[in-house]
Amino acid sequence: MIYLSDMNNPFDIIKAFHSKNWDKISDRDKARNLFMINRICSIAYPLQANSFNHIKINPAKVVDFWKVFITHKHKTTPSWIWTKTLKKEKEKLENKYKEEIIDFIKEKNEISNREIKELIEFFPSKFKEYYKEVESLLR
Repeated sequence: MIYLSDMNNPFDIIKAFHSKNWDKISDRDKARNLFMINRICSIAYPLQANSFNHIKINPAKVVDFWKVFITHKHKTTPSWIWTKTLKKEKEKLENKYKEEIIDFIKEKNEISNREIKELIEFFPSKFKEYYKEVESLLR
């Protein structure tokens, strides 16, 4: 059984297009995710997606349309739905540094996670040098 909290992500609803659980998804969840589902489907079908850009349209019925349309055109979830993101690259950058040392740097310099990420992004070589200095001191 699918609960409301399980359908926070539009990709979960898109996965359900080709499953038997479609009837268990509430209209509320469909309506909440309409914008992103419409945007994702506009990658391959821009004319159809553009026709749903009206205020007075029933959002749950639009998501139902996309389900029928996509399942009619594709036997499985189409590959164009899963676009590549930069998330993996960001995770690789963050995993380069040990959390204990990053925490020490944040505490010593009184800076936040956001500022650490900015230092890594805008001054990678200087931050790397500083990180290595701190790492050698903590050993």
